[in-house]
Amino acid sequence: MYAVSLINGANVTPIHDSEAGGNKLLSAIVKLEINKVGQFNFQFLPNNAGYKALIKPLQTMVQVVNMMTGKEIFYGRIVPVTNDMAESGVFTFAYNARSELDFLNDSKQRQMLYQGKKSDFVRMILSFHNENLESYKEFYPGDLADLIATGDKMEAEVDPSKSTLATLTDLILNEYGLEMKIRKEEGKKYLDFKRRIGKDSNTAIKLSVNLLTLKQHIDPGGIVSRLLVYGKQNSKTNKRITISSVNNGKDYLDRADLISEYGIRMETVVFDEIEDPVKLKKAGEEQLASQKAVSYQYHVSAVNLSHINPNFDEFEEGDTYPVINPVMNIDERLRVVARQIDLLNVERSSLTIGEKFKSAEEWQLDNIRKQTRQLVTANQLKEQQARLEEV
Repeated sequence: MYAVSLINGANVTPIHDSEAGGNKLLSAIVKLEINKVGQFNFQFLPNNAGYKALIKPLQTMVQVVNMMTGKEIFYGRIVPVTNDMAESGVFTFAYNARSELDFLNDSKQRQMLYQGKKSDFVRMILSFHNENLESYKEFYPGDLADLIATGDKMEAEVDPSKSTLATLTDLILNEYGLEMKIRKEEGKKYLDFKRRIGKDSNTAIKLSVNLLTLKQHIDPGGIVSRLLVYGKQNSKTNKRITISSVNNGKDYLDRADLISEYGIRMETVVFDEIEDPVKLKKAGEEQLASQKAVSYQYHVSAVNLSHINPNFDEFEEGDTYPVINPVMNIDERLRVVARQIDLLNVERSSLTIGEKFKSAEEWQLDNIRKQTRQLVTANQLKEQQARLEEV
């Protein structure tokens, strides 16, 4: 399903294909993650064509292509090289390649205090990168609409000790909550800055169909059942406005339902711009009611059926998929933020689902559904047992 080639200038050396008798890698793992440099770790033996290829760290490129779709899933340069001889006398050659995004780590930016448009900042940063590096490492500004939509003005200090990638990550991606993706057109690489990359897929990850393993981590540590609320600070007394005058003498708000289930968990919120105790109380109540306090994390191992059935989409980072596991009370659309592909075991994909936050109410509802399902299952077992005893 996948073909792998080494590229040295105009010389292309195939080192892995799915055809019988062709070159085969000993191991081959691709790791891809949103806003991160992709990784490709692979090994081969001396009988592989790659053994005779002249592999130069930072110069030799490696390409991985899905032969069914023709889509390139990885392109990058080889960095570390490891040669190993075991006690048995067997030689193996191991390599780590990093995706093209790593080219942005080859340049630094000049120190400056920037004030101006965000779109012009991206153009300036990439222009300086392109001026100082080889042409094959060039990147051009792509779709900046979502960046401009955040308000096309910014002020930032550029740290000369940081790479171009770190500069864009810190001052653009992290600052404005955006995601970056490489788009190739007519031999050029463009960087698109999107609020969210990917699409909503109809391919379900479902128990008894293509779901192999699922690890769910639930952390309710963010639940707040008592909230201390403070407003603007008095410049003379240094004391802040409280809600005690409109809240029966109490400067805090309670969620009785959460206290009864989880106990008292206190937190403080400050609204520097609010002076009116009535408005302050309302703001605190809204904060307490809207908290997304429970984090859900998932790690999924699923069968990639796209190579045998065109009705199934290939898993891709950024896309969302319906994930269905009745036993664990999971039936919702979740987003893949990272994936790992084993080229030697193409039907299996390891997926990391982005952290999802739920409110305390949503978590309580999940627990009720789970308890109801367990009760129904227990009753069904009792009925089946009764029928067996009658027989």
